Amino acid sequence: GTANIAIDGANVVSDEAVRNRLIAEGRFIRSFIYFNLVRLYNDIPYIGEAVTDPESLGSISKTPASEIYTNIIADLEFAIDHLPMTHPDNTRSRPSVGSAHTMLADVHLTLGNWQDAYDHAKWVIDNADALNYSLVGDYQDLYVSTIQDGMSEHIFVIEFIGNQGSWPFNVDSHPAFTGTGGSDDMNGWDVTVPSMAVYDTWDDQDYRKHVAFFDEAYFDGVLEPYTEFTIPRPHIAKYRRFPGNAQATGNVGDNNYAIYRYAEVLLTAAEALNEISGPTAEAQGYVNDVRERARNWAGTATAFPADVPTTISQDDFRDLVLEERRLELSFEFKRWWDIKRRQLGDEVFSASGLEPRDLFNDDKYLLPLPQGDLDINPNLLPQNPGY
Repeated sequence: GTANIAIDGANVVSDEAVRNRLIAEGRFIRSFIYFNLVRLYNDIPYIGEAVTDPESLGSISKTPASEIYTNIIADLEFAIDHLPMTHPDNTRSRPSVGSAHTMLADVHLTLGNWQDAYDHAKWVIDNADALNYSLVGDYQDLYVSTIQDGMSEHIFVIEFIGNQGSWPFNVDSHPAFTGTGGSDDMNGWDVTVPSMAVYDTWDDQDYRKHVAFFDEAYFDGVLEPYTEFTIPRPHIAKYRRFPGNAQATGNVGDNNYAIYRYAEVLLTAAEALNEISGPTAEAQGYVNDVRERARNWAGTATAFPADVPTTISQDDFRDLVLEERRLELSFEFKRWWDIKRRQLGDEVFSASGLEPRDLFNDDKYLLPLPQGDLDINPNLLPQNPGY
């Protein structure tokens, strides 16, 4: 609704270029919202204009997912035509043409449109210098709040300013949901803790593992191993270790959350190209770029992870890229989308998988439609399967 109002309001701007740029920003945000919604729920109502008569929506029906994707792609193509290459001060919380190409690559990757996914990712790679995109040298720097503004690896981010405002405005609660808490709390609050398998199967030689996890933490001045935590498993550290100006639990801090960063573009290009042409030297090179940065252990060069074997098969390379995404993008809100689009649930959630879930089945790739909405408007029936 807010995005539609912004798009409609931009029409009062007399300068056509400025008007189109503002509309493009609104359409980018609208496409981002619907891209998340359609993946979560499948068929849902699509509202593509500002609502002036709320009662008219009381009997709205679902829009087929295929039509929603068509609208998402149209919004992003408009954004590509009218967004700037960069914003002043390298601002990354406003979308640029690079943001639009990046998300469009992600949309096509989700749909299995491999050539389109590759083409849009490759455009970003080919124009990285003009867009001011690059991999930062130290993986840990990506999660140091005080140096995130304008970071070259960030393509589109959600920004917070530490200890500003009050609930519910500008409240960045994510560190407290994932990392260890204050001196009197071993977990944060409502904390999300990965399974031990996620930690145990991640090679200790990988610097990214040590950036991603707390396996020990100070409490009341005493360094405690994870076995002493209330939930005795390593906790997520990415957003808790360096939250900047924040409360004791790390929330209400300075974290900028990367919706997209340049490393993901490289892995998108590698995955899509493998489906088109197999594990070519180009596709392997994109993964090797990501791994090369991972070998920089806080300024010290290491030998792990090694480059991709040049003799790798197409199937093995597909698995390798998905595994690289799991590690490189850990706890960055990407893994579920990969599980869903590659239909990995039976493997991942099995008793021997990384996140055992007894109740998982193929229906659970979608969330249930909210019962309150179904009660208000029966046209939104039927409920998604399995609920």
